[in-house]
Amino acid sequence: MSGAAEWFERQFLGHPPTITDDHRRCLEVLAAVAPLYNIVTPCPITEAVELWANGGVSIITSEELATHDAGALTRLVVAAHRDLVRVAVRCWSPDRDEERAAMVVADYRRQYDVDLDPHSLRALEITLHPRNPFTPGASCWDWHPDAATLAAAAIQAQCLPASPVSREGDGA
Repeated sequence: MSGAAEWFERQFLGHPPTITDDHRRCLEVLAAVAPLYNIVTPCPITEAVELWANGGVSIITSEELATHDAGALTRLVVAAHRDLVRVAVRCWSPDRDEERAAMVVADYRRQYDVDLDPHSLRALEITLHPRNPFTPGASCWDWHPDAATLAAAAIQAQCLPASPVSREGDGA
């Protein structure tokens, strides 16, 4: 079991949900953003994370995702390709997720003694879907490019040099 999934299970105090190998893979990729206990969520992580029957995972967060400074977005992309998990980041809509919206409102009430309109909630939703390695003829919904494919795409887009080069001032 991955460290991320193991930690997540322990948060349920004796009544953990059923966590499949696909959930574990998705939670491990999510942990590339930050250790799960450090990911900023608008309610307890046990309420912010939703485990889907198909092995997917969704989390609502206000975590900043960037490619350089903290690098969370870069780590997320690399881990997704390493573990063959499709990741999508979008604006979370409390209107389409009434159950978690109610949990967020209840948590704000508990913590801050504030009544909150669910429509005023703002957060990101990160969704993770486990996929398989590429096989010819497979639907694009079934497979995900691996890390080697990501590196090749970066080289082709001239984001990475084909071979290491020395840059002035990098000590090489």
